[in-house]
Amino acid sequence: MKKLRMTLALLLVALLCAACGGNTAQEEDNQVSEMPQDVALTGTYTAYVSGYDWGAAVDKVVLQLSAPVDSASGPVFVVTETKSATDYTKEDTPVVEQTFERGVTDAYTSDASGNRASGASSYVTLELNASPSEGSPINYDPVTGQNTWCDPYTLDITALPGLFSNGALVSSLTVDPMPVNMVTDVDFLSLDTFTATDGITYEYAYYIPDGGSDTLVVWLHGGGEGGTATDVPKTDPRIVMLANEAANLAKADFQAKVGGANVLIPQCPTMWMDEDGSGVYPGDAARGTSFYTESLKELIDACAESTGSKTVILTGCSNGGFMSLLMALTYPDAYDGI
Repeated sequence: MKKLRMTLALLLVALLCAACGGNTAQEEDNQVSEMPQDVALTGTYTAYVSGYDWGAAVDKVVLQLSAPVDSASGPVFVVTETKSATDYTKEDTPVVEQTFERGVTDAYTSDASGNRASGASSYVTLELNASPSEGSPINYDPVTGQNTWCDPYTLDITALPGLFSNGALVSSLTVDPMPVNMVTDVDFLSLDTFTATDGITYEYAYYIPDGGSDTLVVWLHGGGEGGTATDVPKTDPRIVMLANEAANLAKADFQAKVGGANVLIPQCPTMWMDEDGSGVYPGDAARGTSFYTESLKELIDACAESTGSKTVILTGCSNGGFMSLLMALTYPDAYDGI
């Protein structure tokens, strides 16, 4: 009788457990499948280039990812820069491919333009440390005396554990190392070309303030910002503006101080001190002449006429300082300030 009572009690406990919702194997499988699984993300990025007193640097990238991430923080991301760079440790200063670690100073979810978001997003912005030795997409070659865009210029962007997408751990992040776009802080200026009567063609940047102006300010760049030799792809006026912050002439601070001014920033096809158009620096044999005097005068006159400028001021540094003085000596009545 005792054994019977014990058996009935055990059966009753079993029935109660079943009634209380014991999980079937199918239900347990469903619960496991509903738990967040690790995800692998892919992406591309846009590089943002700023001009500094010492030159240019990629100081921000905006990632576009294959799925939204819940949040982002700087320590999660690792960025390595690979680019063509001059090796100053070698006597002949060759241009070689070098790799540099980039410091990530901040990271956050954002919109496509890099504006900070308050929640999850498929866009993540990384702010990068920039210095004279870190981040420049432009390289100066002391052999040619020219600045050119680095080729290649890539960023290897990976993530350490700590990145989540919809609650799931991101197990891997693979970003195309080539930027899909490169945005600079001088893109607000317009670019154009001008061909003089002697056949010389200039690439140039220009700015016209709202409401116009009767003053034209001309910036003449240094030797390193000129165009490259004919057997090398040419640079462009953005290098002129980024290497020396020449675009400041078109920014609010300078414009407010002068009451608004038109700005012309031409790029010499080679260098202003080129005496015969060969692209060879004359050095000690310089005679104080330039192959570009007449054609530059045509460009400045054309810009002054099209903008209605009555006052023309020339300014420049190094090679451009030489050219400013040479233009004043050659055309003493043409300009109002040097």
